[in-house]
Amino acid sequence: MTADTAHEQSAALSAVEDSAAPAAAAGTAPADPSKLGAAVSNLSLDDKKQAAAPPKPVNVKIDAADIAYLVEQLEVPKARATELLKKNAGDRVAALREFVLPVAA
Repeated sequence: MTADTAHEQSAALSAVEDSAAPAAAAGTAPADPSKLGAAVSNLSLDDKKQAAAPPKPVNVKIDAADIAYLVEQLEVPKARATELLKKNAGDRVAALREFVLPVAA
């Protein structure tokens, strides 16, 4: 969860609490249901909001020895080894780590 998302959720919860406080003090039902619905919808974990744009390819000089190393160690095609290295800025340890422990999408 990002800080922005946490802040949005906190603000939405505060809005619900603020609108319910006067009603609770007066002993009546909570305020406008549409406001409550809007606040609750802001609390939902919408994947579309949290999904970050895929990282743009970076022009990184990939060492042929690193490609050969990944091909040998991981038994992957050169294209996959190159992709892993580019995605990890040429860092073969990070590329190995990503291959072995992929990030859940």
